[in-house]
Amino acid sequence: MPEGLTQEDIDEDIRKAALIESIYHNPNVDDNLNNLNIYRGSEEHKIFVKNAIKAYDIERVFNKQAKEAQKNLDAKINEVYSSDEFTNMVDEYWGNLSDTERESWGTQTNLINEIRNIQ
Repeated sequence: MPEGLTQEDIDEDIRKAALIESIYHNPNVDDNLNNLNIYRGSEEHKIFVKNAIKAYDIERVFNKQAKEAQKNLDAKINEVYSSDEFTNMVDEYWGNLSDTERESWGTQTNLINEIRNIQ
């Protein structure tokens, strides 16, 4: 393998080639092409394919960033729920409930689970 070339680079090129092939020859876009007066193989068709690839790439990057953001958010939420401050606040709230209110929750764990589900 040439220096600086990684398996990830090769996999990305293969993914892009398959994507180009699937867009370029996709019969499902025929109506769109016809509506735009774009003919297969024309310069406009090549531009159409390039723009579709850009859109796929942007979506892929967005999805990757969204997954990372969700992972970070989940970690932060877990950090909050695992903190002594959260536990102390729930304990205090639980202690201030009437017997009837406590009975309606069943257990303090049920209360905590309901708080977590609100997010």
